[in-house]
Amino acid sequence: MTKDNENPVLHVNQSGHAPRAVVFVEKNQRPLTPAEAKRARFIKNLKNNYARLNEALAFFEYFASICELSLERKESIRKANKDAIDELSKKLEEKLTEYDKRLKEGA
Repeated sequence: MTKDNENPVLHVNQSGHAPRAVVFVEKNQRPLTPAEAKRARFIKNLKNNYARLNEALAFFEYFASICELSLERKESIRKANKDAIDELSKKLEEKLTEYDKRLKEGA
């Protein structure tokens, strides 16, 4: 069985042919094209990175509260956190748009 963060893959090796792999996702277990599989991995990694970033940024805010930093410092940390998330979201939207464009061109 696969773990929650893994996609089931069927590897096919036929003599005289190049090895192939079919990736299955979702409940209906339909095979993905290589571009769709790459996009699915990207989105899965993106969700993990986003969660880690949120944890790290929350820690900085918590640390600022514990150390009793000034209100201005706490606000600057919150603003920096918001800016980091906004920048990450912008970059990821650009990448997703690029992946979608490639998928449409390949279809």
